[in-house]
Amino acid sequence: MSSNRLKPKVGIVFSQTDKFSGESLNLASYFCGLLSSSGYSEIYMIGYQSDGMPGEVYPRRIKYIPRGETAPKEVPVSDVTFAHFHALLDCHLIVLTVNSNDTKSCCAKLAETLPNPQNIPVFSLQRGVRNSTIVKEELDSKGFTVIEGAVGFAVVPDAKSSAVVATMPRPAILFERLSKEAVKVADGPLRLLERMDVDVSFRKTLTPQSWGVLVYENLHALNILTKGSLLDTLSDRECRLVLALMVRESYKVLDVAAKGGVWKPDLLLIHPNLTPWILEMVLALPDALFFSVFWWLRLLPATGIISPGQLDIVEGRKSMLDWHFAELVQASERHKYDAPVCTLVLRQLKAIEASLFPDLIDASSGENSPSLSGTGEEIPAMRGSPSGSYNRSPSHGLANPSPRKTVGGMAGGGQSSTAAYNATHHMDALMQALNDVEGSSERFGQTRSTGKSVINGHPTLAEWWFWISRLFAVVGLLVLIVFLFLHDY
Repeated sequence: MSSNRLKPKVGIVFSQTDKFSGESLNLASYFCGLLSSSGYSEIYMIGYQSDGMPGEVYPRRIKYIPRGETAPKEVPVSDVTFAHFHALLDCHLIVLTVNSNDTKSCCAKLAETLPNPQNIPVFSLQRGVRNSTIVKEELDSKGFTVIEGAVGFAVVPDAKSSAVVATMPRPAILFERLSKEAVKVADGPLRLLERMDVDVSFRKTLTPQSWGVLVYENLHALNILTKGSLLDTLSDRECRLVLALMVRESYKVLDVAAKGGVWKPDLLLIHPNLTPWILEMVLALPDALFFSVFWWLRLLPATGIISPGQLDIVEGRKSMLDWHFAELVQASERHKYDAPVCTLVLRQLKAIEASLFPDLIDASSGENSPSLSGTGEEIPAMRGSPSGSYNRSPSHGLANPSPRKTVGGMAGGGQSSTAAYNATHHMDALMQALNDVEGSSERFGQTRSTGKSVINGHPTLAEWWFWISRLFAVVGLLVLIVFLFLHDY
């Protein structure tokens, strides 16, 4: 009898684009896989194109890797349908995963397609800090029931199988608590989404957690410069020290932005027991201690996983840099808080994109595009690299885009970078730029040999890991003594 029950229809709306980031498609594919494995729904994958043209509809194989597993799974063809926007008329709930640059126009398209949406809840599960608010502002007044959400991970193709996989070992999402009015429409659909194999939490306000994800994902921005995998970036202690500085600047900026309010950036979606200050201190630890702590916290990325920004550049797309990492630099400018390390990293990343995609940079510039100096100065090319030194492969370029047979996959079957840029050069340029900051002798004291840094009068990272490493040694010795004592008795 249960076999005759109709399954609820879930419409997953993603950005279908050859020019901008593939984050949205990869995230939508991952959610599709998780919903399919739960076995409780019919899934419609619906592409949105910002130019207003209907998205192409062609069947694709969707492979994904669930958390805690290494073998990919394939979504049965019978479980998913690639459809046009009009298919949303038959859906029981809508999940938005579109890129940040498509959010507002996609909401307008939704309102046009669904003139009477009272019984169709819209769940905003997008990457970025402002999307849920925009969706609520755009659709609430048009009769939609909008449930804000936050995603604590990105999704990229696995290096070996090309199946999409979360960048975090413990993927987590966050929903706002339902109001009495929303419960009538969204309670059942929300229970369906809770069945996905990710950690699900609820909060009244999502702002601290959304910004907390952005603080942690400074790692993604730095990974574009270092090249290699996320694990490679974390394995380089010098890179970790730069990352620790970026984390420190980020949460200090947000403290200022909160203006003494009750909220602070919250890393709940990364790890429930992690704070930005603890993250900064752990990043500054020596290799052995750092890897021990990150392994214990289950935060070490899987081998071969790269950041979505690096993946976009490899595939010849403009990344979501302007809507993710740049948000932190914009916040520092708005509140007149000096964040030199984040600003210098962003300056180099923007120079790379400007050298590769000048047409897309021009098209996307505007109120959402950050000013790196507060005066709108031109972004310079990196020291010693006027052209940015990327060589885009024709197979991943903007010309001749072709449908991928496997969603999230790359031609050649992996994440081996076809963009030939010198990672060592870019990091050397960054370190030199840090040294060249006015007053660096007083504010940074940066040397490549020691990695010591002082920002705004705070203790050096070298001092922190000196004392923390000894604290770990003492604690470890005490644990060993207790173990031996109990073992004897």
